[in-house]
Amino acid sequence: MKPLARLQPRPRRLACWLATSVLACPWAVLLPQAAGAQVLQEQSLGYFKLQGSLSGPHVLAPDGQHMARRERVGTQERYVTLTGAQPWFDRILPGAIWVGDRLVYYALENGKTVWVDGKNRLPLLGQPTSPALAGRPWPSRDHGRYLAFSSDGQRVAWYANGVVQPQRFNRLALVDIAQPQATVLFAGYKGCDLQLVGHRASAQARWDMLHWARATADAAQVYVYGQRGGLPLLHRNGKRVLSQPLASFSMSNDGSQWMAVADHSTQSQPHTSLWRNGVQIDEAQADSSQQSLHLSADGMRWAWRIIDADYLAATVRQSGRPERRLDPDPAEYLWSTDGLHEAQLRFTRDEPARTEILIDGNVVGTHAAVRGRTLQVLPGGAWHYVADMAGGVRVRSHQGEGEVFDEVSQIIALPDGQPGYVARRGQERYLVWGQRAVLTTADDVHHLQTLAWRDGALSVTAQRADEVLLLMLKPAP
Repeated sequence: MKPLARLQPRPRRLACWLATSVLACPWAVLLPQAAGAQVLQEQSLGYFKLQGSLSGPHVLAPDGQHMARRERVGTQERYVTLTGAQPWFDRILPGAIWVGDRLVYYALENGKTVWVDGKNRLPLLGQPTSPALAGRPWPSRDHGRYLAFSSDGQRVAWYANGVVQPQRFNRLALVDIAQPQATVLFAGYKGCDLQLVGHRASAQARWDMLHWARATADAAQVYVYGQRGGLPLLHRNGKRVLSQPLASFSMSNDGSQWMAVADHSTQSQPHTSLWRNGVQIDEAQADSSQQSLHLSADGMRWAWRIIDADYLAATVRQSGRPERRLDPDPAEYLWSTDGLHEAQLRFTRDEPARTEILIDGNVVGTHAAVRGRTLQVLPGGAWHYVADMAGGVRVRSHQGEGEVFDEVSQIIALPDGQPGYVARRGQERYLVWGQRAVLTTADDVHHLQTLAWRDGALSVTAQRADEVLLLMLKPAP
């Protein structure tokens, strides 16, 4: 079991913090029962019937409705799903995904690679590959569609939902891409030119180098940063909006507002400039490692932290407000999801140092340690985070403290502003809504892949022996 990373005092400011809990222990469910204002229900999704030994991890669909398990008998492998067994192969390659209700993967049969898409076997021109080199399907974020790639040693072909496309590439490029929800972007070389594929307007540009791409969820706005002819260029939907050496970039959720920090530093003189929608609005005598830009989700509010040379304190610049000091400099600084509230996580200068949580400048909690990147601030001032306590951890929120557990999962922000999560105490497993924990009796709960708010319930996929269950914690009628 790997616990969440703990935010502990350091002599210098850390660049990032881990915030993922991995609960590998058994889990459980209870038949419908009241839990204060919530009721826990379970829905049977089906049963697994295996003949051999398990081989490899489960493959779960993000909607929690589908699961596959790989089994081995002798020298052969196959997937078994809730609707039955799939064909036997000599070997199944890593990287299987669910696309809707179809299991997609590659396998080896008689020395040849087979491409399986649900009940179909699709032709493959060469050997499977991908932008990450290893051959595997490349899904959209919502797993409603996917891309596949193959190489004949000379050219790379690509396929959209199993259909081969006319374009060919010399090779693929691994580029940092924040993908849209329902489509897939990738980068490929044609000769010496690099092209972003999957967004028509952006695909018209040619690049010598691509650093990153950022897309809104609906793909209406795509920002691409790279180089052409030795010039650093930022494009928005295929059109140049800035030519500056960028150190950081942020955009609003809808992509209508954007900000960037350009680094003009030399060995002897640090210098950065701040840009908003293509216009320079500020500058500072600091290099890229001594600044941090924070833009609210709606793009209307921003804060630019200029960190002191000793990394102990910082100056914050904001639109329409005077400069102010942050002493000590916070390890985390963020806006609420509606952009109306400011939050900080910082270390005190006590001995030993402790961790403070501040909302709009007010201290709401002080702890020995806080789990990294668990602090969330929601509309209306609701907030929650995970704190280390004697004997375990607990979730604290604007409504109070939750129970102490050995471990907790990632936290879902529920519609009523309360935190929702899965927790473990000893051999007991719970589904938690706010401060109320409901004991479950399943063998396993797959929270990392499937914990979500859907259909009016805090939902997660679980197992009890060979049965697969959908657990739903709902408001009582």
